Amino acid sequence: YAQEQLQRSGESSGILGRHADHYRSFVATAAPHTHGPDQMVWDRRLDADLDNVRIALNTFLEAGDIATHLAMAFDLYQYWMHVSLHVEAMETMHEGIDAVPDDIDPELLVKAYFVIGVLGAEITDPKAIEPARRGLAIAEGIPDPGLAGRAQLALGAALVHSGVREPG
Repeated sequence: YAQEQLQRSGESSGILGRHADHYRSFVATAAPHTHGPDQMVWDRRLDADLDNVRIALNTFLEAGDIATHLAMAFDLYQYWMHVSLHVEAMETMHEGIDAVPDDIDPELLVKAYFVIGVLGAEITDPKAIEPARRGLAIAEGIPDPGLAGRAQLALGAALVHSGVREPG
């Protein structure tokens, strides 16, 4: 009922945009706390607002703000891993990657492929190998050894945990 009323008001895009911005800020605040001594507290906070976080991610995706969608999804990576939402995380990253504009920051793509590679490895999904490879290929063109190392880690994990044996 509330959604119908919002649609009729003609203010839905503005309200959804403000809602998405609020939850983007919330997730950005939560991200550094999703590991370490405050992990459980912040995981519970994210649990309590997960439906709103999902709506925000979808709002950015539908608005074509793929950079914000991917950055927000990357900030959720540790949380998704803790609460075993690996498949949701991977699907969310794929949705963003599938809508990437030509001018996207390549670092965001590497991070998205990293999440797919690492979380795919955790659930032994051999389909995580190719995205991890794509992430490494992009990272090799960026002068950031930390990013390249992260991409190598994702590919290594995807290969080892998928059971795929490669020569060499």
